[in-house]
Amino acid sequence: STTTSASASSGALWIGFESGALWRLLPGEGEGAPSTSRCVTAHAGGVHALLALAPFVWSGGADGYVRIWNQEMALVHEVVPFHSFLGTAPIPVHVLCRVVLPTHRPHTAHPPMPP
Repeated sequence: STTTSASASSGALWIGFESGALWRLLPGEGEGAPSTSRCVTAHAGGVHALLALAPFVWSGGADGYVRIWNQEMALVHEVVPFHSFLGTAPIPVHVLCRVVLPTHRPHTAHPPMPP
């Protein structure tokens, strides 16, 4: 099985595979230009989730890790899986999502109550 995510900032298509491989495909520049690709081993087990948040791509895998990659496919950061602290089997990461929190509105003072 495969997991895909498009990165709007670079036009790249990122594809994760059950083998743990993560591919980045870049379209060629100009009509008829060949596309380029690059591959890294991202996770032990499969890549189950991808999320493009420019300029980074986040991956979640069967190994329980969440990894953050830059557009050159260099690993920028990884989140250690919870099971590492418990000594249990990995808890696979199947979903990554962006949460947008509402902006804070300053408190509006109410007019004083009449006597």
